[in-house]
Amino acid sequence: MKVKREIVILVALIGLLSAYLLQRNTDRSRYRLPEPPEIKRTDIDRIEITGTGEAITLERKGDGWIIVPQGFPVEAEAAARMLDALQTVRLSALVSEAGDYQRYELDPKQAIRVKAQAGGKEVRNLEVGKTASSFRHTFVKLDGDDRVYQAEGNFQA
Repeated sequence: MKVKREIVILVALIGLLSAYLLQRNTDRSRYRLPEPPEIKRTDIDRIEITGTGEAITLERKGDGWIIVPQGFPVEAEAAARMLDALQTVRLSALVSEAGDYQRYELDPKQAIRVKAQAGGKEVRNLEVGKTASSFRHTFVKLDGDDRVYQAEGNFQA
């Protein structure tokens, strides 16, 4: 009789534990990453890059890109890499909400601000920090968002 009661209690505990394990949320992230809209690389006609007190502006001219106002041509491969990075910004993790921007090279002295325009309208605005130790991600801040994110890709390559 005592053994039957112990078996019933044991089965009940196993059932409760199983129900708990099946019902619990395995997703440990308690936040939702923003999803910057994808833009067509062919629509981008102007890119402004500002950092460490210097600024450079690139404009589409025909099939290529030039540095304005000097008119120097931009290497096609370099322009293609920039357009690829700007077209789809995929965030993979929220890294910091603490405002410790220097750690990620996103403070005003080190951050690189990149603005892309299409037809005179701003379509992408972000700050680029250092590359993560994996060299597969870059720390970024989105316009109007003080949080630091990890974006897929090495934006400084």
